[in-house]
Amino acid sequence: MNVRIGDVGRAVSALSPSGYVEIDGVRRSARSEGTYIDAGRDVIVVRGEMPSFIVREIEPGIPLPRFPNHGTTIEKSEHQRNSADVAVSEQEEQRLAWKQLKRRMRIGAAASGAFGLLVGLANAALGGHYNWASVNETIQLPLLHAGSAAIGTAAAIVLYFFTGWFVTHILPAEADAVFEPSFLAILAGLVGAALGFWMNFASGDVNTIALWSAGVSFAFAAVVCGVSWVVTLARG
Repeated sequence: MNVRIGDVGRAVSALSPSGYVEIDGVRRSARSEGTYIDAGRDVIVVRGEMPSFIVREIEPGIPLPRFPNHGTTIEKSEHQRNSADVAVSEQEEQRLAWKQLKRRMRIGAAASGAFGLLVGLANAALGGHYNWASVNETIQLPLLHAGSAAIGTAAAIVLYFFTGWFVTHILPAEADAVFEPSFLAILAGLVGAALGFWMNFASGDVNTIALWSAGVSFAFAAVVCGVSWVVTLARG
């Protein structure tokens, strides 16, 4: 069983400073912070590197201390690790990386959706003001604004994930790149979606409008991703 920072145990021998402690029923070698600790005293894990670690005596009646890295598992040093230890460590790193990536995706998708909503409202306002594709004779402005805002929000979220996938898996990327969305590509995709929408709005065919909007949107986003990659490569 792994030992973590903040685990509480009992000294089964005197520590001066080295000795043995029992944590979760397992006898382990440990060292004090330099002070003498009598056998039988309660101790708390402060820091260390397996198979040994540093403990501190717990004073009766005093609340247990909290450490900045409280709960962190104490790893073995590199020369002490076997293949199973390495596999467990790698799995934990992958789990933490995936957790961080999901959090970044949630935040990025929410921000993209909010940006898409604003772009959608601006698109409807411009279309109504300039009467693009005779929109004022076809649909009521409140409905146009609501629909454009909803479509802009959804399109921006889709483009966020599309550009993140495209940059990482289609274009040559860094070996450790996992998900790298492009704000410029998202903006270009939204412009493309608006262009495809207005180019075909007069047709009145929902399928045609949707296909053109999506197609032009993805094309614009992909082109901007490619151009950005070329510029970055040239600078590097």
